[in-house]
Amino acid sequence: MVRKDVLLQILYPGLGGHSSVAFSIIEGDQVNFYTHELLGYGIEEPSESFIKKGEEVKVNCTSVKKKKGLSLRSYFKVYSQIKGVKPDVIIMHSTSLIICVWLYRLFNSIDFISVEHQANDAKTKKDWIYSFLILKLSPKIVYLTKNYWRETKNKFNRISSGKSIKVINNGINIRKFKPKSKLIEKDTLNFSMISRMTDLRDHYTLIDAFKEVSNNKDYKLFFAGNGHTKKELEAYVAQKNLSSKIIFTGNLNEEQVISLIHKTDIYIHSSLAETLSTSLLQVMACKVPIIATDIPGINNLLVDGEEALLFKPKNTNHLIEKMECLMNSVEMRNKLALNAYSKIKEKYSSEAMFAKYKSFIQE
Repeated sequence: MVRKDVLLQILYPGLGGHSSVAFSIIEGDQVNFYTHELLGYGIEEPSESFIKKGEEVKVNCTSVKKKKGLSLRSYFKVYSQIKGVKPDVIIMHSTSLIICVWLYRLFNSIDFISVEHQANDAKTKKDWIYSFLILKLSPKIVYLTKNYWRETKNKFNRISSGKSIKVINNGINIRKFKPKSKLIEKDTLNFSMISRMTDLRDHYTLIDAFKEVSNNKDYKLFFAGNGHTKKELEAYVAQKNLSSKIIFTGNLNEEQVISLIHKTDIYIHSSLAETLSTSLLQVMACKVPIIATDIPGINNLLVDGEEALLFKPKNTNHLIEKMECLMNSVEMRNKLALNAYSKIKEKYSSEAMFAKYKSFIQE
């Protein structure tokens, strides 16, 4: 039996961001061209959703937990885990491991791709150092959008010259994420937002806008995800007397995410920095109308007025205006949802995404 090449992906072990891309690559490999392995790396243990998803796609998942800040010991553990896997190809989503993976490649003949996820607008000085090192040390680099690569190139113009670089959009499994089969008649409207709760997401503007549009109405807003700002957000919701209307679901597995999207009438993505949101792609595939912040990473994915309604960052009144527009027009909701759905089917499937990564590996 001919041995298949082993493709190891190193990532943060949650269900979103890194893992959404990693699992889409695995699911896009419909003919099992590679033997897939996952190595989680982060300050938290792998989430239950991450473990369950790994079991579902029948992929071996290991992990290394690190302390906050620089952790040389965890680098040695990662290096040891890589040696145990003996990969032919590494796709590195965790950019802080660039030195570790580069050293492994130095002594082993492997293909190696770094994937840049963090939005440039949200990068700290440390993040930019990792971006610099990736350009210096990584033989191949993937950026998620053309605009993202253009911004990085302008900052590191001399270093980026002659590098092997590809722009590969995220993709999702459109066989799983698909429109609900039957409309549910109801008197209420459900809104939702699916995202990690961090300073890069602007839940506060959405809470304030929802308070205004839901006054004396039986509306619900679902916040899916966890993160370090969750407790502050829960306190803010209680302060606004909205605890009965705004529901914090915590982290959801894939089936629960699909279920939430299917019961959502209007999805709202209030954010301050994005590269290419997997949540938006999932909602587009489920044919649900979207309102989102007018920022890079969103406005180059969704056309305002055609595929979504976009509002100015941190502008509560502008968001209220967009929400009322969709609340009062079923025709507009259907138009936005259908146009976004058509785009996702054409450009953002997991099969198309895997084909691009495979081609890049083989170059």
